[in-house]
Amino acid sequence: MKRFARLLVAITAISTLYGQTTTYSCESSAELKNFRTELLGPATKAAERADKVAEKLKEDPDNYFLKVLYLDTFSGKDTDMVAASKSQMHTHPRDVVYEYLYGRALVGKNTPKALEVFGKVTSQAPDFPWTYLSLMEIYSSPNFRDVPKLTQSFQAFEKLCPDDLNPFKYLRPVSDPDTLKEASARLRSVLDKRDKTEDAYFYTTLWALEFRATPPTEHAAVRAQVAKDLARLKPLDDGKNARILSVLVEGYKLSGDAVSAKAVEAKQREKAGGAAAAYSEWLKAHPYKSGETPEQRWKKNADLLAATEEWIQKWPKDSYGWEQRLSALTNQREKPSAEEVEEVGDKILKLAASDPARSANYPPQLRVGQTWARYDIRLAELPDMLEEGLKQAAGFRPVSGSDLYSRSDAFTPDDSTRFYGLSTLFDVTIKLKQLDRARKALGEMKTWLDTNKANKASDKVYVAQSYGRNEASYMTRMGMMAAAEDHNIDALAYYQKAFQADTPDLNARVKARDLWKAQGGTPEGWNLWSATAEARSSKVAQTPKTAEIQWTKMDKPLPEMSVVDFAGKTWTIKDLKGKTTLINVWATWCGPCKEELPHFEKLYAQMKDRQDVQIISFNVDDEPGLIEPFLKEAKYTFPVLLAKSYFEGIIPGWSIPRNWMVDSAGTVRLESTGFGGDGDKWVSQVTARLNEPLK
Repeated sequence: MKRFARLLVAITAISTLYGQTTTYSCESSAELKNFRTELLGPATKAAERADKVAEKLKEDPDNYFLKVLYLDTFSGKDTDMVAASKSQMHTHPRDVVYEYLYGRALVGKNTPKALEVFGKVTSQAPDFPWTYLSLMEIYSSPNFRDVPKLTQSFQAFEKLCPDDLNPFKYLRPVSDPDTLKEASARLRSVLDKRDKTEDAYFYTTLWALEFRATPPTEHAAVRAQVAKDLARLKPLDDGKNARILSVLVEGYKLSGDAVSAKAVEAKQREKAGGAAAAYSEWLKAHPYKSGETPEQRWKKNADLLAATEEWIQKWPKDSYGWEQRLSALTNQREKPSAEEVEEVGDKILKLAASDPARSANYPPQLRVGQTWARYDIRLAELPDMLEEGLKQAAGFRPVSGSDLYSRSDAFTPDDSTRFYGLSTLFDVTIKLKQLDRARKALGEMKTWLDTNKANKASDKVYVAQSYGRNEASYMTRMGMMAAAEDHNIDALAYYQKAFQADTPDLNARVKARDLWKAQGGTPEGWNLWSATAEARSSKVAQTPKTAEIQWTKMDKPLPEMSVVDFAGKTWTIKDLKGKTTLINVWATWCGPCKEELPHFEKLYAQMKDRQDVQIISFNVDDEPGLIEPFLKEAKYTFPVLLAKSYFEGIIPGWSIPRNWMVDSAGTVRLESTGFGGDGDKWVSQVTARLNEPLK
């Protein structure tokens, strides 16, 4: 409530417009642009940004761009921001700016209501440009995609602010060649008049539009144009701007100059420096492989620990290196000493304290606190540390929480972090006999489970299993709470429910057995009481950990399509009928896809001559110009359809890699997502499934 009051006062202090404005600026001042750049930089703590904007607004209370910046930097509760914006709209009923700001505050929280508000704004003030830009954001999002309305909003905004570059980034869902050609020509004409470093990044948007507007058989001409653009962009590289380097890398890849692309990538790594870049390179040399033996995992963690020794010497103030060292240290064959773990954790906390602007969805207080709890390090300090970490994690608002993008089957980063943090907080407070704090943590764990209950019935196996594990973990802790309060019979009931679950917490069985023994129970009685649970747990323990593909049953007829491939063929739904079709969905930027594709190519080579089965792929890259160089370098020969728009029309919020089994009538019958890592088994399992009738 106090936070809401401060927000309302801040907005009231900046509200002085009472009459409807008739002319609207398309661009903020150079001074404000510099202020925004500094504000969003690493030197300013995220929680302090809105306060700095509020101070600036006192100097310039009528500045529309500052008002928008205030909304963008507000770090409190979404409900407070929406309520305050609504209050100000009612205070200024004749001011279209406040009505728009209320709608803008709703985007991502209650987007249907935002659309209703924006409809009123465009009716009252059709020359107010920013409504159209917000509509583009909405209509380009997966959950509210509407390409005709997106195109209309783009055209309306362009008439009012023809030199603004921002609307072009929302055109990704557009597939109409004429619209793409017109938009790319317009963007190129604007960029031709500019030579500022901050505008150079829009060349990646331009190239994507031009490649998408051009048939794959004519991409050579676009690559030649990209090479000309690079000649203009290279002088902007002063060796300090990371964004320029990323533009150059993409440009060289698109133009077919792999040598120059690798040279600039090396420059990027040198500039980035630090432990994060070093760890990225280390991962390339030590990739994850499914089915690794314990010995292989021990060896890999030992190698990582040795590597972190070099990183912390080279970059002693880089917390990332210390964080990787803490992870490697606590995953060694020989258990490290508590002193070693405390020393590394203490270093991470001190570095975090020296960099207050640093924020993350997994705060160092949680990372270190959860590790220290396993070693009983500074137990008395841990509850406060963990609560502070949970507070910081709650303030981290990932995009996945927006109703524009969120999928009902996905945990948000903050959700997962919160549950695990609460679990550790409970364990520590129980150990310290701080029962009130333990009950509070337990109650918040229950709230988390209730909030995410839909995941229990998810058709995504990994989502349902993850929720099941958390549910079993909660039951175990209910048992621990009951035991702490001397309700031992209740504790046994909770433990039994935890280790009898579909995704059991086997730790609960150990606690139940210890409690049974402490209460004077006999081994014979234990065996009788736990028989059902023991049988289930034994079954789980003995189940071999194979890389079985998890297929989800579907009954989804594919809609009509007109999708071109790199050979120039236009595919329609008729091409998928009369035989079983395996469709692999992938992108050049997708790491798991890159692991899966060599095996998909092997499968294609084995199946390409069959008359009853066909193997094709849907590529979903935003930048189609990157696909052909990628295919040539890897020597892939399977058919690649440029199907991003078509695929997103079927699956708005998606993840890849993804495989569809389509029957002879053009209906998706089975779907799998992700890649387990064992390629030979993947090929044999998919082959076996293709040889079975699809029902």
